[in-house]
Amino acid sequence: MVHVAPNNANLQQSLLRLNRRAAVLHAVLAIGVLVVTIAKWDTTFKLRLTQRVYRIDTFSKCHKNCYTDNKVRFENLSLNDRLIRTEHLYQGQKTVFEAPVGACVGLFAAITAMFHFMLAYPLRDKYFQWVFTEHRQPARWIEYSITASIMTCVVASLCGIQNINVQLGLFMMTAATMLTGAAIERVPGVASGLSTEQWAWYVAGCGLFVATWAVILESYVAIKQFLNEDGRSLIDLLRGLFKFPKQVDENPQIPDFVTWTTINIVILFALFAVVALIAQNVNNWVSRRYAQGSGPTNPKAFAYATGERQFVMLSFISKAFLVIMIGSAIMRDDPATYLQ
Repeated sequence: MVHVAPNNANLQQSLLRLNRRAAVLHAVLAIGVLVVTIAKWDTTFKLRLTQRVYRIDTFSKCHKNCYTDNKVRFENLSLNDRLIRTEHLYQGQKTVFEAPVGACVGLFAAITAMFHFMLAYPLRDKYFQWVFTEHRQPARWIEYSITASIMTCVVASLCGIQNINVQLGLFMMTAATMLTGAAIERVPGVASGLSTEQWAWYVAGCGLFVATWAVILESYVAIKQFLNEDGRSLIDLLRGLFKFPKQVDENPQIPDFVTWTTINIVILFALFAVVALIAQNVNNWVSRRYAQGSGPTNPKAFAYATGERQFVMLSFISKAFLVIMIGSAIMRDDPATYLQ
């Protein structure tokens, strides 16, 4: 049986329509979550970044409170000994940045909408050249390196990671993970699939992904163990997802949406690696599927365009999921006491 595939002109129009719709849908997500955030400004979750602060307290600052139990012995010490014996290191936290989580979520949705708009209109010709001639899409990986990094930092904040140095490290590790996808597309492949260099970049990206989420999940587990919370079932979560208002428990606990957001974002992010692997190996399958003269004029371009559609749809699903979960949590006034 001969399968007939659309030609490149039809594929170009299809990709344009897809990017236009994606731009509109992401813009709607951004506006929607921002409206909810503004309406619930006083009760919304805050993405809070802190920095460690150190101070040394010496005898000159606390002489009346030091060694009160052995004043005679203390007065016999020399001045230098007094300072050494009464110095102690104080460690605290200072807030250096704070913003509503809803605003951060709206930000990456707006950035995604902007990139899709650019590809559908001002960068349209360049976009076609990348996809159908060069078989790469650098704008996708640049957008992912920004938006996925923001998404990772939002989830990390919900899981209790607030130190600005750790958050910056997670941001850069996620950005590096996404940029390995661009490196894979720049490295020449082989007829049988991925070349050795491409496999090296792929393994490096997977390693960065695992390291990033190991840090986040470790923080989540530590908080859960500290609160000694057993968690709730998925059915209970779905039943209470749009329950207004939600009853606030007296004891602090991790809200259900944080648990399921973390789990599902890990799964959705991992699917990007699966799609990238399939997209790089599917060209030979496409060449065999379509008989000569009955399929696309360029099977490799057709295969890459198919992978591009999958990336666009998966990107929208992952971002829409996070926006909806965060938006529903803001509307239900889920308590953030576990972060305090």
